Amino acid sequence: MSNVSDIISNRRRWSTIAAALVLAGAGAACTTEDPVGPPPTTVVTATDCTRRGAGVDLHGCDLSNEVLNEQDLSSANLRGTNLSNASLLGANLDGADLSGAKLYQAELSGSTARNAKFDDANLEVANLSSSTLTSASFKRSSLFQASLLGAQLQGADLTGADLTQAETTDADLSGATLLATLCPSGSAVSSPATCPPG
Repeated sequence: MSNVSDIISNRRRWSTIAAALVLAGAGAACTTEDPVGPPPTTVVTATDCTRRGAGVDLHGCDLSNEVLNEQDLSSANLRGTNLSNASLLGANLDGADLSGAKLYQAELSGSTARNAKFDDANLEVANLSSSTLTSASFKRSSLFQASLLGAQLQGADLTGADLTQAETTDADLSGATLLATLCPSGSAVSSPATCPPG
């Protein structure tokens, strides 16, 4: 009788061990890598900061002090790009996205940037004189001491922008949105209105 009990006991023990091995193997199959090869990887390529032309992707590039006069950068992705002290005389920036870009002391005189986005951009001491900026967005951008002499800003969105000490003589701001905007005089516009010229 003890042989029969031993056999039954051993079978139960082996069944328990076999079940544990099956479960351990199933768990291992879920957590280990496929033995056929390593998992596929995503190749991340760096932005080619030497490219130029319409629709080019230059986001995050350092283009400070670059000479980009007369360049066609329409519809370009220039988000977060450093264009400090860059020269963009007569450049075409129509529809370009310059959100968060650094344009400190940039030279943009005579450029066109219709429907461009300059949201959260630093345009301090930049020269935008005689530029065409119709329907461009400058939400929360800093235009401190920027030159907007004779600039065309019809329909531009300057919500939350800082125009403190900006030169706006002969600038056309008709139809521009000036909500929570700091005017050249330093006074804040809290409702749709026109900033006195600076």
